[in-house]
Amino acid sequence: MRDTDLLKELVDEKIVKTLNVFAKNPEKKFYLTELTKITGVNVSSTFRIISKLVESGFVKSKVIGRTRYYKIDNAATTQRMLKMLGFVETASSEPLTNFIEKIKTMGRIDKIILKTKTQTNAKLIIIGDFIPVDRITRIAEEIKTNSKFEINFVELNNKQFEKLYGFEESMRTGQVLYKSQKE
Repeated sequence: MRDTDLLKELVDEKIVKTLNVFAKNPEKKFYLTELTKITGVNVSSTFRIISKLVESGFVKSKVIGRTRYYKIDNAATTQRMLKMLGFVETASSEPLTNFIEKIKTMGRIDKIILKTKTQTNAKLIIIGDFIPVDRITRIAEEIKTNSKFEINFVELNNKQFEKLYGFEESMRTGQVLYKSQKE
């Protein structure tokens, strides 16, 4: 067992989930309920974890309007610590996994289905209402530039997917890579 795997087993799983969200989205600001949806951790536990992370300096807190946002501290010390603990992905990480991790935090995605995958590309169906297609396209282009791995996708809202699922046999095949907790 690797040191980082052992450490993650010794640390509360809820803390690991929360740190993973921040580590994989270092530029994003999250509000409390958004973090609870992404991690699947209840609000009171998430608040307790966030309070500890703010107190320790891993996470910064800022109020904008009436909402309090949380963002990982991008200071070199924090990044070094996260990397040492195994929370920061290395450049050699799997591009498709990296893509899924980035887009599932957008909150409007209910399901991601893998239709085909080769060494150089993947074809996905992304299901949800009001999907931010422009942002997803930018992430796919960034991964293509950085990893030479092309991600093609079609986005469907939930009603479209339900209709196609009942009509088209090929919609029933494919590996579900992500499914939101609200489904």
